[in-house]
Amino acid sequence: MKTLAQIEPRTPVGAETTPGGASSLYSITQPGAHYLTANVLGVTNRYGIAIDADNVTLDLNGFALIGVTNSRAGIIIMNTSSNICVRNGAIQGWGGAGMYMGSGYGCIYEGLRLSGNGAEGLRAGLVSVVKACTAIGNSGVGISASMGSVVTGCAMRNNAGHGLLASNSGVLVSECNSLENGGDGFHGATSVSYKHCFARGNDGHGFYADTGSSFLECQASVNGTNGIHARARSFVLHNDCSNNSAAGIAVDADASRIEANTVTGNTGPGIKVNGTVNLIIQNSARGNGGTGNYDIVSGNRVGIIVIPTVSGAITGNGPGFGLGTTDPWANFAF
Repeated sequence: MKTLAQIEPRTPVGAETTPGGASSLYSITQPGAHYLTANVLGVTNRYGIAIDADNVTLDLNGFALIGVTNSRAGIIIMNTSSNICVRNGAIQGWGGAGMYMGSGYGCIYEGLRLSGNGAEGLRAGLVSVVKACTAIGNSGVGISASMGSVVTGCAMRNNAGHGLLASNSGVLVSECNSLENGGDGFHGATSVSYKHCFARGNDGHGFYADTGSSFLECQASVNGTNGIHARARSFVLHNDCSNNSAAGIAVDADASRIEANTVTGNTGPGIKVNGTVNLIIQNSARGNGGTGNYDIVSGNRVGIIVIPTVSGAITGNGPGFGLGTTDPWANFAF
């Protein structure tokens, strides 16, 4: 005969195995694997599950943590803890954040659905991985990631704040969608990398990040301000920005590379550069408003701007635009 621990070598979350206290329904204070056996229903002024140990794996097992008015966060790391993993379930309707894991270090969050919470959907701590999560209709930021974290395959929609916030430097964001949020689709601090992401219909910028960031093969459309807003020493490559309410791409500082982007139908300029000593090459712009397809202050390094004729050879053919050239670094307006 095998013991229960041999058959199921995990600890169920419950009043006997993980009793809570005045601040939480349940509290995990020992390392190891834990799992839900039923939905967790919130209570006023209490957290759902508090984690206060290192090396904890919490499998929601497909169940949901469902909050009530004036409840606290659904799941919280109480003190600085490392190597936490939470996966496979829903966190909905808590008075605070869905998951407040800001003091966690080196954690993994995957397969989580965070909706209708009173603050952030998920706040992750340092050097964490957030994978295949959704954040919908939360009253703050959808997903917040801190220094050294990776966010991949996530979707954010209808959150009151930014869809995704990279709150500190060195965050990598890839293969994510951010739609119709009250702030920016993606908002980052310094040295943030966005790759293969999509931002549409957000009230603020589609993408924003501070100094030393990269925007690679992303799409931004119908956002309330700029499609992409970059700062100094940024790398803006192969993006598609269309029908945004300000510039397609705006760069307001120095020493960035803006290369091979397509900008069409934006209310403001296609590419607007206010900083100097930026390199602007091989871009394509069409049908943008404001001051035109390209609005670039002096002091930048700009490939010639070519206006090709319909079905004609690709050569410069406008006053001041490099008549007769086939320069491979040229920017196009058409």
